Amino acid sequence: MMSRNVQEMISVHDARGVFVWCSEACRPILGYEPSELVGRSAYEFFHPDDLERVAESHVRITDQTDVSLVTYRFRRKDGSYAWIESASQGLRDHPAERPRKILAVTRDLSQQATGVEQPTRGHDLFQRVVEMLEQGVWAVDADFNTTYVSPSMARMLGQEAVEIVGRSVFDFIDPQDKDQARRNIQRRRKGVTEPLEFHLTRRDGKGLWVAVRVSSLLDTQSRCAGGAAILTDITATKVVPNQAA
Repeated sequence: MMSRNVQEMISVHDARGVFVWCSEACRPILGYEPSELVGRSAYEFFHPDDLERVAESHVRITDQTDVSLVTYRFRRKDGSYAWIESASQGLRDHPAERPRKILAVTRDLSQQATGVEQPTRGHDLFQRVVEMLEQGVWAVDADFNTTYVSPSMARMLGQEAVEIVGRSVFDFIDPQDKDQARRNIQRRRKGVTEPLEFHLTRRDGKGLWVAVRVSSLLDTQSRCAGGAAILTDITATKVVPNQAA
């Protein structure tokens, strides 16, 4: 229902790039019905001159948790090529694992006004992607005060996003784990890249275990100006073993 209310094409692919699902927006953008794309590899439709660029983006999606933005040509049903732009991210059960599927949000650039800067387009597409992710997205400044949380992150905590923005990330970490969380974050700032796990506290008092992948944001002098993280709810993996015991 959500996908019908956006002009961009939303699609889900397996890790190889095969269409698993596609929104109806593929019809006005590419001329295909969703059923004509599902089960087929997206590589069948890429312009030969753009294959290398798209393949590089595919590698970034599978190796990293960041959103990848790429502009390329896709063959329409009538045989012509459409210039399109996709923001994609891998969907993982755990940040340390390779993605099971890929979520993509794609817009048609054929009617795009010239002069629009890519960062503007990329930010807009990123916003659409993070609002659909099951994983949470959390950004902080250099003092660990929240500058952005995605709707999914707010739902994990049982709060509204406006109630979280401006507050320290440590307000949501279990008191017994705050010192360890600070040490882990400092290790990450020094270049240690192993996945982190934090125990957060929801509004209702229940515990929330999350696996976290953090990316530091640097200023023009290469000093840490904050960070952005993707968080995956792993509470079930923590609770079930304890219950079994």
